Amino acid sequence: MDYYQGAEATVHLQKNRVVKTRVPKAYRLPALDAALRKQRTRREARLLRRLHPIIRVPAVLEENGDTLILERIHGGPLKRHVTPSRCRHAGVLVGKMHAAQIVHGDLTTSNLLLEHPEKEDERIALVDFGLAYPSHKLEDFATDVHVFEELVNAECFDAFWKGYETTQPKAKDVKARLEKLKNRGRYRNG
Repeated sequence: MDYYQGAEATVHLQKNRVVKTRVPKAYRLPALDAALRKQRTRREARLLRRLHPIIRVPAVLEENGDTLILERIHGGPLKRHVTPSRCRHAGVLVGKMHAAQIVHGDLTTSNLLLEHPEKEDERIALVDFGLAYPSHKLEDFATDVHVFEELVNAECFDAFWKGYETTQPKAKDVKARLEKLKNRGRYRNG
């Protein structure tokens, strides 16, 4: 069994499932901490259930307080397998997620898993919705997209965007907001 410790949760990878438990924070009052962990776990499960019929995300098998038991998606992170065609497919997934008014919050190439690489039936799945939240704001969508853009080359981002605009009806508005976001001081190069 593989074990990972993140800032917000511990993750135990088992054969066909993932056990994700939000860790207590000593700096918070215990009652508040327990309520926050339970609320965030419930939100993550709700968003995954909403997305499951729309895009490839882990199925929620069980939800109990601060713990989620999820389907384990076997595959490697996209960051090890980046190609323009795979980035285009990732863009399709993200566009569908944004069209469903859900923001990932950590849209990295590590949170996109490639199932069955080098096979005809390869798929891309989106995982780790610990920072996800519902939103209809263009700024939130643009921020999600910007995180991805920073991690891939221009050719792959162009492919991502071509996929994104096929499934996100507000893609032009997101693109305009993305340009504004990149022109702000903290995002400008130099």
